[in-house]
Amino acid sequence: MLSRSMLGGLLALWVGAVAGGSALQWNYVNAPGAREAQPERWPEASLVKRESTGLTLVMLAHPRCPCTRASLRELASLMEQTKGRLSAHVFLWVPKSAHSDFHDGELWRRARGIPGVQVHADVEGEEARRFGALTSGHTVVYGPDGRLLFSGGLTPMRGHSGESAGKEAILALARDEKPERARTDVYGCGLRESSARASAL
Repeated sequence: MLSRSMLGGLLALWVGAVAGGSALQWNYVNAPGAREAQPERWPEASLVKRESTGLTLVMLAHPRCPCTRASLRELASLMEQTKGRLSAHVFLWVPKSAHSDFHDGELWRRARGIPGVQVHADVEGEEARRFGALTSGHTVVYGPDGRLLFSGGLTPMRGHSGESAGKEAILALARDEKPERARTDVYGCGLRESSARASAL
């Protein structure tokens, strides 16, 4: 039978483990993803054409990253609030030799279900590289003159929906206002790491 002091020690260890695990989880959820400089002008090699009379939004994401679900929820909300003032495209990463079921997952269906959004396959992340995206959910907005107006994420943390500086910035642009922040953090899985894991499956 364990003594009272041993029980106390075990309890202290358990509390410490729980607290440590919670801290690690909190740090992960709040840690932004990697990023690099985005092109200041619309990349002419892009597979889609920039809107010449309005704003063009492009989201680069991985269909097997759980954080993408929250990004798509925020995009759906954004499209509802902007009412046709954005020409929006979502590029979802696919391996070069993807099976047909790779294009049929839940996040593909969710993206296709957002009114006003065109969904494209991003073979081996070519489009993500063109736009300098390293993290799933990275979103860029370009003006009709081809200038980069916004670069960042739509969620306040990994895998969580809610108001964010990124979403507010794009709403401001849609109202022809200057956003408070033109660059925000992106919260999601690393596109290259997620892609490497998916290719190995």
